[in-house]
Amino acid sequence: MLNPILIYSKRERWGILSLVMLNLVLLLISFTFTTPKYEFDKQALVAFQESVNDAYSKNTTAEIVLVDSLFNFNPNETGYEDLLRLGFSKRIAKNMINYRSKGGQFYNAASVKKIYGMDSLFFEKIAPFIDIPKEKWTKQYPEKKKFAARRKVKSFPFDPNTATKSDLLALGFSERVTKNMLNYRRKGGKFYTPESLKRIYGMTDEFYNTIASNIQIKKSQLVDNQYNKASKGTSISVGAQSKRATNIWPKGKKLEVNSASIEDWDKLPGIGQYFAKNIVRYREKLGGFYDLKQVAETYRLPDSTFQRILPFLEVDASKLRQFNPQTADFKTIVRHPYITYEQTKYIMKAQKGIRLMAREDFLMVKIFTKEELDKVAPYFLFE
Repeated sequence: MLNPILIYSKRERWGILSLVMLNLVLLLISFTFTTPKYEFDKQALVAFQESVNDAYSKNTTAEIVLVDSLFNFNPNETGYEDLLRLGFSKRIAKNMINYRSKGGQFYNAASVKKIYGMDSLFFEKIAPFIDIPKEKWTKQYPEKKKFAARRKVKSFPFDPNTATKSDLLALGFSERVTKNMLNYRRKGGKFYTPESLKRIYGMTDEFYNTIASNIQIKKSQLVDNQYNKASKGTSISVGAQSKRATNIWPKGKKLEVNSASIEDWDKLPGIGQYFAKNIVRYREKLGGFYDLKQVAETYRLPDSTFQRILPFLEVDASKLRQFNPQTADFKTIVRHPYITYEQTKYIMKAQKGIRLMAREDFLMVKIFTKEELDKVAPYFLFE
């Protein structure tokens, strides 16, 4: 009698048969699609590579520059085919044609080199053959040939404090220098010596030497704060005389630089409203002067003017406005003319790490050099 375990149902027998059939199909597929072994033929590969190189060399011969084919040409007119004959690559030839179609022109041989893709070695070969007719160029583009008509320069004596714009232009002054001179005079500036003209922005030594012999400054025309406004052929009015008399600093009197007002500075010889405002503005930024030489640091104040007013000045250093570098805020420190932005940042960092209680502390952290510290230390209030 058969073992019950070995007895399969009909459904189970069909399942086993299906698995057997599936395995046979898979085995057949594996034999059918297996890649056959390929034997490497080295000689055939070498032959194929030589044929490719030969084909490539035949297709690229058109790009090789033939020296015998070079000829004189005008890059503003030469066509695409002629450029190829000269040895230009298709890309560079197209770039040149596109450049010209957009209004671009070649003024000289060197301008051809700016074409995108132009090789320096290739340019050296074609440079001797670039021919741009100058006559045709000037006829076609006459605006390139325009030159400003030169003004006729005259030579005659003049006073820089009273000369008009037309006089200065006739003497050969440029428009810019003339404008700077008139602006300088309008703001209260005066010329006391011929050399003082050199401080005008744009004045060159070469041009100054050509006019120096014609400079004649009339001392009688110089008024400390304004020019003589008297009418032609008449004397100065009583009002003008009284104003000039009260606008002159008294002889022998000293002006204390830390307390003087703009009106006080205005009374000094050669200062005027413009420099008076600049001096007071600079004094407020500093916090006062501790040395008279600091007045000379005022923006655009000529040294000749400073030397002229120096005998009238005195300084009271006790009136300095000081601040504590250990507790001062960023804005207070950075706006001081003697302290840079970077130095301000270092001071703010040092405040968090060490105590800045003496000059030696600043030297230790190397925020300032010794010279810089000597200059700014009078404004520091140490604990």
